[in-house]
Amino acid sequence: MSKKRPSQLELKSPAAKSLKSAQIDMAIYGGGRIGNELRELMKHRTAADAPLTPPDIFAFDQMHYHGTKSLDDAIQHLGIEPGATVMDVGSGYGGPARYLAWKHGCKVVAVELQGDVSRQAEEISKLVKLDAKLTHVTANVIDFHGMSAEDKVSKLKVCNELGQLDHMISLLAILHIAEEDRLAAYQAVYGVLRPGGSMYVEDFYLRDAEGEEAKEGERRAAVPLTVGDSKMLSTEIACPHVPTRAEYTHTLLKAGFTEVAIRDVSESWGTYTAERAQQFLVNRERHVRVHGEEMYQSLQRFYDTMATLYRNGRLGGAVITATKPPDAVV
Repeated sequence: MSKKRPSQLELKSPAAKSLKSAQIDMAIYGGGRIGNELRELMKHRTAADAPLTPPDIFAFDQMHYHGTKSLDDAIQHLGIEPGATVMDVGSGYGGPARYLAWKHGCKVVAVELQGDVSRQAEEISKLVKLDAKLTHVTANVIDFHGMSAEDKVSKLKVCNELGQLDHMISLLAILHIAEEDRLAAYQAVYGVLRPGGSMYVEDFYLRDAEGEEAKEGERRAAVPLTVGDSKMLSTEIACPHVPTRAEYTHTLLKAGFTEVAIRDVSESWGTYTAERAQQFLVNRERHVRVHGEEMYQSLQRFYDTMATLYRNGRLGGAVITATKPPDAVV
C-alpha cells in the first residue's frame, strides 16, 4: 500500500458515506480527459522551453462556464484581498484554486469529493509550482459541519487559529448535492467562515413562469422541469435537485447567512453552452485525436445536453452570494 502524501488529505465520515450525491458520474470528469490535454500540451514543448505556468493550462483546467472571467467576477463581488484564505468547494481538478493562488496570492483549500480527481489536481498544482499555496483535501464538505476548531486548523492548513476562512467559492458543484443534504452543506460552509466572511456560488435554479428573473417584490410560480429535462439532469449531469429561488434563499437564511443575493445569469450561460457545444463539434478531428472517439462522443453528448437544457427554458443559472454576520458567535 502506497504511503499517502502529506499534502493530500482524505476525510472519511458517516456523512460522506451516506451522501446520496457522493458518486459523480459525468463525462467532463471521466476517462483521463485532463491527462490527455496535458500530454497534448507537453508534446509541443522542448527541454529549452520555460517550465509550465498556471496560464498554460487555464484553457482546460477550469470546469465551469466562462473560465477565469468567472473568478475575476468572484474576486470583485466578494472583495477578495491578496493573501485572503479561501475554500473552493467541489474544486475538481483545481483550476479555480490555482487561479486564485496565482493571480491574487490567495491561500486556498481545495475540497473535492472524488479522490482520483483530487489527487490529479494536487499533481497539477505541483507541476505549476503552486502546491505551497494550496491544500488539496479529499472530502465531502459536510465533513466540516460541527468539526472542532483544532481539527479545522489541522486539516485545512490555511485557516486562522480558530479554524476559519475569509471566503468560500463553489462553481457548478453544489448542484450535485441531494436536496436533503444541502442545508447541512451550507451549515458546514457557515462553520468554516470567519464572522463577516462571504461566499460566492454558481449553481442551477428553477426559473419562473416567464423564464426570467422576477422583479423585486413580484411573486411568480416556478415551472416544474419536464420529465425529459429531469432525466437529462440526473443521468448526464448528476444533478438530483434543482431548487427555486425561494428555496435557495430559505436554505441559506436557515443556515445562518445574511445578505443573500441571487443574480440570474441564465442568458449568459445558455449562450456559452450553445457556443461550446458547437465549437466542440467544429473541432471534432482534434478532440478525437487527443481523447479518442469514445470520449469525444461522451463529451459531445454532455455539452449538447447542457445546451439543450438551457434552451428549453426551465433550467436557470444563478450567482448566489451571502455573508456570515460580522457579529456571529464563534
